[in-house]
Amino acid sequence: MDKVLFFPGQGSQEVGMGAEMWDTAPEIADIAHEVLGYDLKSLCLHGPAEQLNKTDFAQAAIYTVNHLHLLQWQSSNDEPSAVLGHSIGQYNAMVAASVISFKDGLKLVKKRGELMARQAGGAMCAVMKLNRAEIEAALAAIPASEHIDFANYNSALQTVLSGPAQALEEVAAHLGESGAFVVKLNTSGAFHSKQMAEAKTEFAKFLSQFAFASPLIPLVCNVTAQPINHIATALADHLTHPVCWSDSIGYVFKHFPDAEFVECGHGKTLTNILRYNKKELL
Repeated sequence: MDKVLFFPGQGSQEVGMGAEMWDTAPEIADIAHEVLGYDLKSLCLHGPAEQLNKTDFAQAAIYTVNHLHLLQWQSSNDEPSAVLGHSIGQYNAMVAASVISFKDGLKLVKKRGELMARQAGGAMCAVMKLNRAEIEAALAAIPASEHIDFANYNSALQTVLSGPAQALEEVAAHLGESGAFVVKLNTSGAFHSKQMAEAKTEFAKFLSQFAFASPLIPLVCNVTAQPINHIATALADHLTHPVCWSDSIGYVFKHFPDAEFVECGHGKTLTNILRYNKKELL
């Protein structure tokens, strides 16, 4: 049976993450300390939560703990048939596909998190119970919606919006009146939106310093929901483009119809979303 690995993104961080794995690969904590300049293992295990939830720390923590899960999986399994990752998790998918090393990936994640953390004043919210067309129709009646972007298409009835905090608050209230269930997300900025344009420009320059190998196994890019192409461009676009997660899962369903999905990371966020994807796409 085909096995597909998927890696979670921001929001999966939690104090205690990776507790059962850090000591199985002590070199990972050493590499993290060298690249980041602080004790990531201690932050993941002991917090404080306020620091762990900050964008730059959270992304480094998620990427590293995802990698520990990957190493554990690799220790007793053959190579997966395909890999993909949600937002920051895409960097883990790149490591799993031998596109970059863990260390170089962490350097990219560190820079990405720092740049995104600088873009203050933004917010994100998850919208449930309405599909994309219904959300678009509701937004058309709200002047503030011109500042709002679709950030994640997780499933047909779970979409994430991103934009300036005040505009998003107005939009969220209107969507609630239209029958949506709206949840504000614990993020420090408007990720995957035009608010990240400055970060994208700087990150593109940083990416030019790295060499990327061709994936050894299919690596689905959640910007395009297709096998990744022009890797540096895709990673820069990732900051301002939506995460097309449902379509990415749909690609896997089409090409690996009997695949078993394995979530490599802390928690079961993607596994839970997968239940909805299966109902909607199969």
